[in-house]
Amino acid sequence: MKGMHLIHIMLPVLVLVTWQPVRAASVRDQLVQVRNELASKRKSLKHVSQQEMAILKKVKASEDGMRQQRQRLQVTEKQIQKYREDIVQKQKQVAETRAAKSQREGLKADRVVEVFKQTVTADELTDFSMPAVGASIIIPYLASAIEDDNKIIAGHAGKIASLAHQKASILADKKQQETLKAAACVFR
Repeated sequence: MKGMHLIHIMLPVLVLVTWQPVRAASVRDQLVQVRNELASKRKSLKHVSQQEMAILKKVKASEDGMRQQRQRLQVTEKQIQKYREDIVQKQKQVAETRAAKSQREGLKADRVVEVFKQTVTADELTDFSMPAVGASIIIPYLASAIEDDNKIIAGHAGKIASLAHQKASILADKKQQETLKAAACVFR
């Protein structure tokens, strides 16, 4: 019994002594495993940080691009507004020129009527053997004035055609700018 009692006492001590190195080896293994996991996590964190920096650069580039796009859009909108103002100005000039042309055509018509009257009067006076001195002075003057009227009217017609051409050109430019604006708005 004494031997049994000794076994009961020694057995737990032996188990404790032999278990300690096993436990220490297990703790070392766990420590190595934790260190390896930590190194892996650091490597992952470094990779994620690099990805984050790359994404931030892309976001900044996108923001810069959008800012530039907004600036181009503002310039385009200002250009379109200028075209609108130019079109209104050209329309006003066309209206003024048409009014001046119409007025000149009326003046020319009055002069043609006056020439006709003077010619008829001169013919009537000549038939009655009276000198037509006034008609001989007025008719060449009116004929010269009518010729000047024709030149002025042709000038007005030319100006109207030129303004219409300028307006068409401005409208084409405006349409092009609006197309650019629409394309820019798609990328907003």
